Amino acid sequence: MRCYFVRDGHIAGVEVLPPGISVEDAIARAHTLSSKRKGPFDGLEVWDRGRAVFRHPDPGGEMLAPISRLASLLARESSLTSSPSLAAE
Repeated sequence: MRCYFVRDGHIAGVEVLPPGISVEDAIARAHTLSSKRKGPFDGLEVWDRGRAVFRHPDPGGEMLAPISRLASLLARESSLTSSPSLAAE
């Protein structure tokens, strides 16, 4: 995964996150890294290959759910897609 630091709608910095890191840990690490970076940033994005998994602030103008809420949504989604009863339908 990668963490992109955004300024004026453009990538102004990037950090490569450790391989195998969970989405929750990647988001937490991105917030930590953003507080340590020098220079102004409008936001940050966490990407897993070609998929954005977190944007702060959300381009739609709303902030994304807190990490704990995001983690519960991801866990729920995972359990729904791996449920044998749903797979049979």
